[in-house]
Amino acid sequence: MATIKFTTANRFEFIRIHAYITGVRIQGLFNPYVGLVNTKDKYPAKCNPLDPAVIVMPSLLLGSGYGSRDKKVVNFYGITHVLNMSRVVPYDPFDQRLTTLKINAEDKKDYNLMQHFEEAHQFIDEAILSGGRCLVHCSAGISRSATIVISYLMSRFNMSLYDAYNHVLFRRSRLMPNKSFISQLIQYEQELNFNRLNQIFQSNNMFNDFFYAFY
Repeated sequence: MATIKFTTANRFEFIRIHAYITGVRIQGLFNPYVGLVNTKDKYPAKCNPLDPAVIVMPSLLLGSGYGSRDKKVVNFYGITHVLNMSRVVPYDPFDQRLTTLKINAEDKKDYNLMQHFEEAHQFIDEAILSGGRCLVHCSAGISRSATIVISYLMSRFNMSLYDAYNHVLFRRSRLMPNKSFISQLIQYEQELNFNRLNQIFQSNNMFNDFFYAFY
């Protein structure tokens, strides 16, 4: 059997396809650019704002530090990976089968959270590509972890900041990233747009070179 080598481009595309297939299996219908469409009691699209965890997409959840340490919550949602974005919430591996990553981020206006985006995104990628479900949390699940989830949707699903923010807000109405994190998301969107434009220009240049080589 031939092995697939995941480049940056096809890796993201595989994640989109995997999210769609997983959504069909779990929900019956899932549009990775819109969210959970067919809601069931077990997998509500819009949850109580005090819920310890809410589903952002079938393989990605956003929650609080409490939810990450509640065995009932972890088992109920089938969580396999936990990304802890808090410095103060302790690492509590009550289940050795969980794959965890702790990033000691702080919810302060002068804290550079964007430096952790790629590390966090890759961890979420690993969860999705392995067929697992990743819970991203901080203390309350409204600022640091929410910013990470929003940035992930922007990066991996080509969502605008506006669309990604509202996508998460619809599912967790207590969403409150601090002003500095919002500014970093704006900067991140500009960088993503710049990189995507560069890819388009490079693709056009490659096409032009190919065209003139034969004509």
